[in-house]
Amino acid sequence: MIRMAMSPTILAISNTTTLRDSDNAAKRERQGVEPVVRDLALISVGACVALAIAWSYEADLFAIFFATSAAVAIVEAVRRSV
Repeated sequence: MIRMAMSPTILAISNTTTLRDSDNAAKRERQGVEPVVRDLALISVGACVALAIAWSYEADLFAIFFATSAAVAIVEAVRRSV
């Protein structure tokens, strides 16, 4: 077998290139919804469900509260996603 000696500089450069390539691949795989935006969307969905229940029982004060909280969560999710 023939062994070739590599200098430490060349070895370091090849290692950093490999790390950069793996970082870029990981970033490409993680494209999707941010966790904070997803949580805010779930909060707004929950508030809309509670709003529907409050309206069905004609509890106007609770309906106003849940409508306001849903609107605030939606606005905040849109603001954070941009």
